Amino acid sequence: MARQLFLLVLLGAVTLLHAEVPSFIRVCGRQNPQLDKCIQESIMRLMPKLKEGIPNLDVPSLEPLFVDSIAIANINDFQALATNVKLGGLSSFHIKHMHVDLKDQRIDVEIIFPKISMDSDYNVKAKIIVPINEKGPIKCTTNDVNAKVSIKFQITERRGQRLIYFPSMTTKLMITDYIADFESNDGGKTNPVTEAINSILVSSKEEIITSMTPNLEKAISEKVLNVANRICKHFTYDELFPDRP
Repeated sequence: MARQLFLLVLLGAVTLLHAEVPSFIRVCGRQNPQLDKCIQESIMRLMPKLKEGIPNLDVPSLEPLFVDSIAIANINDFQALATNVKLGGLSSFHIKHMHVDLKDQRIDVEIIFPKISMDSDYNVKAKIIVPINEKGPIKCTTNDVNAKVSIKFQITERRGQRLIYFPSMTTKLMITDYIADFESNDGGKTNPVTEAINSILVSSKEEIITSMTPNLEKAISEKVLNVANRICKHFTYDELFPDRP
C-alpha cells in the first residue's frame, strides 16, 4: 500500500532539488559521485515539509493521502469497493536502496513502511447463504510493507527550456498481513451480516491481499505521478540537476 507514496516523497525531493532552493532542501549536483546518497538525505530532510504539504509548490500533505476509490476485493462471492480512501503512515518510511540513473532516465527505490493505515467507506457485496449488500466504514492497518518502485522520466523542451516529465511508474507492494474492521452503517458491529463480513476479512486474507494489491499499486502510482508532474512544472531540468558536483 505504501511504496508508491514514497514516490511522492522521492519525486517531491527530486523536483525541488535545484531551483532557488529553500533552506529545507539539500541541493545535489548531477556530477556528485554520491548522488544517490545525497538525494536520499535530501528526501529525509524534506519529509517534515511533505508531511505538512507545500502549497506554493502544489504539494499536498502526505498525511493522509486521499484516493477516490480502490477495489479491495473481487473474489468468489465477495466484492468490496473502498471510496473516500485516506491512507496514513506514508510519511514514515525507511529507504533500503535507491538509485537514480540520469543516463537511462530511471529511478529505482526499495523502501519499508513500518505501518500503513487505511480509513474508507466500503460497499460490500457478498453471498453468505443469501446475497447481501452492505455499506459502512472500515479501518485497515498493515505493518512492514515492502515496496519496489521504478519511475521513468523524460527530458522535454518547452519554450526553450528543458523540463522533467514522469510518464510512468511501476510499483510492487509486498503485503503479508492486515487487520480490518468493518462496521455497517445500519447495524454497527454486532449484527449477523457485519459479523459475517468481518469473518470473511479474516478467513480470506490471502485471496483479498492478492486481489487488492494490483489495485492499490495502480491507484497510488496514478496519484504520485500526478503530484510529481505538478511539482516539476515549477523547475527546469538544470535547476533540478545542476551540472556540477
